[in-house]
Amino acid sequence: MPKDIPIGWRNLNFAEVFAIRGSYPRDLRIFKNNKSPNIFGRFLPLPEDEPRPNQGRTKSGKRKTIDGSLDTQDPYEVAKKAVKWVIDKQRELREKLDEQSGRPQKALVNYWDAYFQPEFDRRGGDSGYKKWRELRVFS
Repeated sequence: MPKDIPIGWRNLNFAEVFAIRGSYPRDLRIFKNNKSPNIFGRFLPLPEDEPRPNQGRTKSGKRKTIDGSLDTQDPYEVAKKAVKWVIDKQRELREKLDEQSGRPQKALVNYWDAYFQPEFDRRGGDSGYKKWRELRVFS
């Protein structure tokens, strides 16, 4: 059951106020910005999932949060949108990290490497050994 939202709130911890299940960061917060009537979301990604330079740190060493508008003014509607927003944002960050590391997301090489070694070990003594070895050389 969600807690009552305090009157005149500016910044709320999402997990404490809304009883929504799911996989989202426990530091997900919603806040009101003075420049917009909409409610915004804010979270801090894990350092290993951080594609920004220096793991998103500023010159002083503090890590910057990722903010985004949730395009609504109703806190209960935000509760539905916030989890979807943070999951999409985390997916984007992982894709950027994969691109930066040079590993394409959906390439045959990724699947082939995972498949080849166990199959090669299984077929090592077969008559098709040479064929398998040649296939590995071409990839």
